[in-house]
Amino acid sequence: MDRRQLLQLFAGVPLAVTSGFRPRTDRVVVIGGGILGCSTAYRLARRGAQVTLCERADLGSGASGASGAWINAHQSKLPQHYFEISRLSTLAWHELEQEVDGIRIKWGGRLEWSRDAEAGVALRSAADRQQVWGYPMELIDEARVRDLVPSLVVDPDMNAAVFAPLEGAVEPVEALRALADAASGLGADIRLNTEVLAIEVADGRVSAVRTESEVIPADAVVVAGGVDTSVIAGWLGVPIPLRPAPGVLAHASGPALNLPSIVAGPDVFVIPQPSGRHVVGRGFVGEPMYSTDRPDSEQAEADEVFEMARSRFATMECARLDDVTVGWRPLPTDGHPIIGFVPQVPGLYPMVTHSGFTLAASLSRLAAIEILDGVSVDLLRPYRAARFV
Repeated sequence: MDRRQLLQLFAGVPLAVTSGFRPRTDRVVVIGGGILGCSTAYRLARRGAQVTLCERADLGSGASGASGAWINAHQSKLPQHYFEISRLSTLAWHELEQEVDGIRIKWGGRLEWSRDAEAGVALRSAADRQQVWGYPMELIDEARVRDLVPSLVVDPDMNAAVFAPLEGAVEPVEALRALADAASGLGADIRLNTEVLAIEVADGRVSAVRTESEVIPADAVVVAGGVDTSVIAGWLGVPIPLRPAPGVLAHASGPALNLPSIVAGPDVFVIPQPSGRHVVGRGFVGEPMYSTDRPDSEQAEADEVFEMARSRFATMECARLDDVTVGWRPLPTDGHPIIGFVPQVPGLYPMVTHSGFTLAASLSRLAAIEILDGVSVDLLRPYRAARFV
């Protein structure tokens, strides 16, 4: 899909005029320097808003910096409305890649297989459903598996395999910096090491944010603080229910890795990134990877998944484990994003999701429409915080 087709797709996003918040001077403060915060700051600045982004540490210091940054519309993204917005965002990343200098994406698709009979039936059924919904995901045989990833040691118990060609991975911190730089170039004020201490309200609506050193006037405040979003929104009595979902990732490198595609086996996944490094982990939907947050537990998890990956690929014999990251990923209790203005506090706009990198490209664009144009985007209707009240 080229850029013109993508713009036409976004132009067809259903909108509904609302009597809700319309900023008087387009002064928007974004709290959080992760992928949702940086992409939304960029989209708002590109639309001409007066944007200030406040990040209490450095860009990517939270879950985004410890992410595999996998861009996908995986079959686990259900129901259909969640799949559709994921697919839209996968396409929207192509636009950002062309538009923002410094964003690198490795597009190679995803190879996935199952091992037992029940999982095989589920994978075949998922492939059928994805195809019906218009997402390329083909059932493939062992010969095609070997052709796609020659270095893979094929699982002797493999009973079903699929390939989804539209997926890829972005360099996470590099993408954050590129988006922040692009937003800054458009006039946004990017403030690192700036912690927001309070959100001020006047006449029943958001009026400013307060940091240690100043008060920043705001007509709207986007809260994209990852796991802290519930705490920040809670200052104003807005419930954002999240549950902890720590994820341990092993970061590997080696001259002979060079995987062409994301490989997702039943016990481990490997995500090749544009830099040539590979991110190794397990699990798809944000379940905790270990029972405690003790450093020895984290290292043990990384060592285990790294050894699993080494056993899966002939080219990983000489790979080395460079780094271990733990991302405390924000996972809404029902698994779906929370985004949009809240009726309790006009001007407050929380944004939080587990699939931050996948969804950032579309959610940021749709959020800019809602914030600056005073409309409600129908695609976002299932994701309002009010569903938890």
